[in-house]
Amino acid sequence: MNTSTDQTIHEEQEQRRRHRHRLGWLMVGGIALAVLLLLAGLMWPEWQRQAYFQELRTQGVGIIQVQPEVYLLSDLSDTLQDYVGVSLPLPKRPARLDFTQVPLDDETLLRFIDEPYLQDLRMAEAEVTSPALLEFAKQADGLRMLTVLNCDQISPDTAREIRSQRPDVMLEYRGTAYLGIQASDFEQGCVVYYVQPKSAAEEAGLSSGDIILEFDGVKVDSFAQLVELIARRNPGDEVVVKYRVANEIRERVTWLRGWTD
Repeated sequence: MNTSTDQTIHEEQEQRRRHRHRLGWLMVGGIALAVLLLLAGLMWPEWQRQAYFQELRTQGVGIIQVQPEVYLLSDLSDTLQDYVGVSLPLPKRPARLDFTQVPLDDETLLRFIDEPYLQDLRMAEAEVTSPALLEFAKQADGLRMLTVLNCDQISPDTAREIRSQRPDVMLEYRGTAYLGIQASDFEQGCVVYYVQPKSAAEEAGLSSGDIILEFDGVKVDSFAQLVELIARRNPGDEVVVKYRVANEIRERVTWLRGWTD
């Protein structure tokens, strides 16, 4: 009788132990699932962000990204990788965006205002307006380099305002008209060090080493000023370029090209 009772008690205890064991595993599984769901909720915006940048890459946008150090997520990702072979998609932020081969509009540009690591933005033939570019340049605190080429809605006055408001940003600006030189500042005017073949500059007789003194009657004090003077003209405009070759002063008439001419 006692043996039967003892066996019954033992079986009941074993059942309770197994039940507690199952409950324990269910609790662990529930907690793990809750943590995974929480992480998925937290990481969902990052997944969406990375999908968006991957789409931009597919379209031809040049993107260089950096990975900010997020210690808690990095440690958790390493732990998950060690124990379950799965890592978290750690945040990545664009440091450079190159839209010179892909159209860029106001809506897309303004999406990047709050990108804290974006230092370099490049665009060509963009459909960006002056107000949008000014807003972006004003609010994008991390921006250090801005390239604007052949964008017909961005005026030289806009470029000048950006330089005034953001002296910490190196702005490379070119209008729709194209003379076809590379040059640098000189004590009088600017000195040419490259002439594009079949360009308006070559047509005017310019070559490496020449010093541009005047552009269409306006004295040239720097290459930046010359760029602005050219940007105020249109492709096909007739201009007069005054320049020095050795000790000789020359004046030549030429016609500005477009960037795709």
